[in-house]
Amino acid sequence: MINREESVHSDDGINYNFYGGKADKKTGVYERDDIGEKEEIEGFEIDDKASPILETSLKNHVETNKNRKIQITYDVNGQERDQIISSSTFENLSTEK
Repeated sequence: MINREESVHSDDGINYNFYGGKADKKTGVYERDDIGEKEEIEGFEIDDKASPILETSLKNHVETNKNRKIQITYDVNGQERDQIISSSTFENLSTEK
């Protein structure tokens, strides 16, 4: 279960928002208009039929950063856990063409 619903603002000009995804949504990168239905993340339970959606928006000038990671907090059977996720998708976010 996800514990946080507010936007996460990074120091490098990226806003991250999590939502709950519908069971028929496949994993991947989507344009904002193609994400489909999403649910508020607070209390959303992730199982083999549903997954989280991460929506990002870039402000002004954002450069790629090979050290960029995201930390999430969630519950598993009532026990709170933190996880740091590394991904080339996060690392390569940039406003440069």
